[in-house]
Amino acid sequence: MLAYGIVGLFGGLHSSSWGAYKDTPHEEFKIGKFLRSMVAGLILGMLLYQFLKLNGIHSPNPGLFFLFVMAFERLYTESLKTFIRQENQDKYHIIQTFQWLGTTVHSKLRRWGMGAIYIGLAFFWFYLPYLFEIDLPRVLVGLIWGTVGGLGIAICGAWKDAFIEGFEPTKFLRSPYVGAAWGLIFSIFTTDYSLLLFACIGAERMTVEFYKTFIVRKHAKFSATVPVFPEWLEKRRRFILPYALTWAVFFALLITFQVA
Repeated sequence: MLAYGIVGLFGGLHSSSWGAYKDTPHEEFKIGKFLRSMVAGLILGMLLYQFLKLNGIHSPNPGLFFLFVMAFERLYTESLKTFIRQENQDKYHIIQTFQWLGTTVHSKLRRWGMGAIYIGLAFFWFYLPYLFEIDLPRVLVGLIWGTVGGLGIAICGAWKDAFIEGFEPTKFLRSPYVGAAWGLIFSIFTTDYSLLLFACIGAERMTVEFYKTFIVRKHAKFSATVPVFPEWLEKRRRFILPYALTWAVFFALLITFQVA
């Protein structure tokens, strides 16, 4: 359990180093915030290992588990920002607090209730492969469940962004396409399709955020058009090393331990 917790810690480190690189030019760097995802990854790693065992998934491929924890770490962090945290939203281009049809919900009770539904739907997504058994070659089954994982991300993203940026079909379809591609690959390593589905969610987040941050260099989260902390444009490079390390750890764990 501790070993899988450490795998989860590296998943959290990926989120921390990517987030610090992306956000520090626009908001103050806080070590507590940087460590939050790592601690969450460690704890989630141990808890989710037991959760998978309860669902009949023993000794999951550590590379897929890395992504599985990442998916739930993102779920935890986004739920915290969206449904729990009280924060001035002026610095954001896209409002982070929960909105209903474009209107910010200020009632704590309503936000907590929607947060509970959101988390419940995430676990329902996990059990979809148990409810619908697909009798096809495993690569096709992997493609299907990878697409379903990406579709979940696309729906959540459209709900959050569309009322501000408008609905973009190409952007909406990107996550299902990326999830499907990873599903094809991951079908080589497991036939536990609930694990595969959430691994595709984690892999989609890693892939798309890498593309937005380092390829197109698009930062739509903040309203400011110029960095508030320009000195971090140079200083943030220190986060590239741990970020690259987590990619290497993921691929090493995926390829080295081919446990179905």
